[in-house]
Amino acid sequence: MVAGLRIFNKGLRFMDPQDETAKNTPEAIVQGLRNDRTDPTGSESKLSWEKGDRIEAQGLSYTIEESLAAGGFGNTYKAKDNKNDKLVVLKMPTPKLWTVWKAEECQRIFREEGDRLSGFQYSGNPHLVKYKTRFELRSGVPILVMKYVTGKSLIHLPNSISEEKALGYIDQIASAVRVLHNAGLYHRDIKPENLILKTVDGTETLVLVDFGISREAGKLHTASGSPFWAPPEQTNEYAPSEPHYSHDVYAIAKVLYWLITGKYFDSKELQPSTQIMSDQTYQAIVFVTKLNKENPMANRPTVDEFLKRLPSDF
Repeated sequence: MVAGLRIFNKGLRFMDPQDETAKNTPEAIVQGLRNDRTDPTGSESKLSWEKGDRIEAQGLSYTIEESLAAGGFGNTYKAKDNKNDKLVVLKMPTPKLWTVWKAEECQRIFREEGDRLSGFQYSGNPHLVKYKTRFELRSGVPILVMKYVTGKSLIHLPNSISEEKALGYIDQIASAVRVLHNAGLYHRDIKPENLILKTVDGTETLVLVDFGISREAGKLHTASGSPFWAPPEQTNEYAPSEPHYSHDVYAIAKVLYWLITGKYFDSKELQPSTQIMSDQTYQAIVFVTKLNKENPMANRPTVDEFLKRLPSDF
């Protein structure tokens, strides 16, 4: 825990170290935020930051520039590192996660995510988000610091794209996922929102972000993930007892379909016109996403096996 941390501006303050009456409970933190900011609804959404908020700790100093995204486990913010003027991403737990779960459990989740990210810093793979450090607010709220990726998520693409371009994106996603799977780690939340597209000197690079619900092989987990992208066995009653590489491959296949058609994949729909997508690509997607209720992961290929099923002549 970092001592002496304060947040300035906008009336937002976490536990002044001089205030001996302050409490470390989540309830006290949320109530303090409600008192500091006008909140007629009493919503817990005020456990957040706004533009201009300044966060300072021993050796750390950041200024919030904007909110980036809100997820099931964490909210992310674009911030400036006041020590070197470089941009970073700060990730903090959602108000619900912090107030409903025990503080120790929330801290563990963020600590493990940081450990997973730090383990890939020397892989040299340009498609994995770069991790910098982590710390805790004086209240105990854990914060992750990552390198800011200049670009927009794939969800902001204007429309569908060509099959050739989509397959190029899938190659990049697969490159990142291959590193994870070789290390026995599964992302479990691959979707357009977690794929940031940056352009440097005319070259487009996809970066995979948000490892909040990633898990190691052999570890128990609860059903989680994004319903539109995750396989049924990951999000509902078919959930297996442990994570599996097929969860990521399934999501990649659905992202590919969405990139080419601009629609969410539905196995009940008729095959798209060959003017939109080649039969080979469509059949590869169907093969990966076909559900076997008795054995949900049956016949689902590895990421490299999936790539071999896709066209290579574009």
